[in-house]
Amino acid sequence: MPVDMKRGYWITLIVVVVAAAAFLIWILPPSAPTPAALAAKALSAADPNARAKAAAELIQLKHPDTLPQLRRVVAETKDPDVLVIALAALVPFGGPESVGLCLTNLEHPDAKVRVVAYESLLQMQGLDTEKDPVPSQPYKPNDPPEERNKAARELKKLFQPKTIGSPAVPLPPS
Repeated sequence: MPVDMKRGYWITLIVVVVAAAAFLIWILPPSAPTPAALAAKALSAADPNARAKAAAELIQLKHPDTLPQLRRVVAETKDPDVLVIALAALVPFGGPESVGLCLTNLEHPDAKVRVVAYESLLQMQGLDTEKDPVPSQPYKPNDPPEERNKAARELKKLFQPKTIGSPAVPLPPS
């Protein structure tokens, strides 16, 4: 085979392989973002709308890492809008860590975060503010800080997750 034919053969082969790869990339769906990537975007995107969108996309994922990443967003975000989205999304998961995050956010500076933290906490506990009794010092997210923080401390005593071996939860018999 002459040298020019070999070169033409290889050029044609390379063009076909590149075209096939480009076609596959074009027809294959883009890979879904991971929970960690969405959490990172919810925490660090420069645009507030992009942060909120990433948080909303995170809660839509059906992935085992979604809950830990969602809790990470609640614990680390400085954006009240992202925090509201993430706190509300914790309700179906529940659990001691989620309850603790809601309790912590009862004293958040932003009123909408406090409202969602309180409602999420009650929903996780299976309570309804309209029907179920609340502590003697009812928590009102818009009360002055002194009253609100006093009620938040009472809620923390009432709902703080107990650990095995604490006075409230004795060790199981051996």
